[in-house]
Amino acid sequence: MIKKIVLTGGPGSGKTEVIKYLDKYYKDLEYNVIIIEESATYLINKGIKPFGDNALKMNDFEELILKMQFNNEELIDRWVNMLKVDNTLIICDRSVIDPLSFIDLKDYHDILNKHLNIKNNYLELLNRYDLVINLVGSKEYYTKENNKARMEEADEALEKGIKTLQLYLGHNNLHIVLPKKTIQEKANCVIDIINENLKDYREKRQEKYLVNLENSNMEKIQSISNKMHITQDYLISDYNYEERVRKVEYQNNIVYYHNIYRLDNKNIIKVLEEEIDLNKYLELLKNKDINYQTIEKDRYYFAYEDEYLYLDVFDDLSILEINGLDDYYVKIPPYLDVIKKVTDDKNYSNKVLARKR
Repeated sequence: MIKKIVLTGGPGSGKTEVIKYLDKYYKDLEYNVIIIEESATYLINKGIKPFGDNALKMNDFEELILKMQFNNEELIDRWVNMLKVDNTLIICDRSVIDPLSFIDLKDYHDILNKHLNIKNNYLELLNRYDLVINLVGSKEYYTKENNKARMEEADEALEKGIKTLQLYLGHNNLHIVLPKKTIQEKANCVIDIINENLKDYREKRQEKYLVNLENSNMEKIQSISNKMHITQDYLISDYNYEERVRKVEYQNNIVYYHNIYRLDNKNIIKVLEEEIDLNKYLELLKNKDINYQTIEKDRYYFAYEDEYLYLDVFDDLSILEINGLDDYYVKIPPYLDVIKKVTDDKNYSNKVLARKR
């Protein structure tokens, strides 16, 4: 088991301090823990910065960050593969996605393709991490005292935190941790999330709601979300299993997935989730179950407080999914008009919606 985990968030949200707790906690449990430190802080502390004397242009600075981040991650990946060490946690203080807080997607791809010779698109890079945990900062606890590379004032730091979270909306396994009174409390929340993700099998836990789109504030949703188009097909599978393939499109970025779930009474257990290339996607599609139509939907990924939400918009209905680790009090965003809860109503499952009538 090798897991690559990202801790991200705005400046001063507690990433570096929480990582210190994670390092000790999992080493005490005899995990092999490898920390990849934040590239921007390293460079700024060395005097390489996009502000002040001898300032670099922002695109040039982000190019250096991306080169350093990729090199550090690839070096660690190579080392782990050489030793074939099991029970390894690679914990990244930010990732190759975070520079998008400062440059647009076109410039980001230009840097990757022209200067770093990296051909992966944004969606492929987003999902190179097994787990993303976004730490939300607080004006009350914000300080620049513990990081000489931190230049933002509290309000600016919170704004950057919101922008950073939006970069990860669309990741398959994103969790949000709200401000806590102490770093220990925040670290405990992060540890709970990681421990759940270290299990061999995880239940797919979510609440689902039918939404009246006409009475909902779609302008608000569009302003805070990442919209992706999903094409989904079901494959012939054994009884009590569900197998499917997906094509996901976002701003000329395309990625393909293969998923297998085991249906265990009321629980849905994830058996396989893998990113695949176009050739494998087309090969798997040859095993398409002809009893099911292709699903086409727009999915809006967004966050509300500590909840990670998907709004799936089909031709004739809209369904909200709220994902979480445990049973908890569900908070419905006030800008959505929810008709009813449909979590246990199989008529609103994607597979039933796809069944040919």
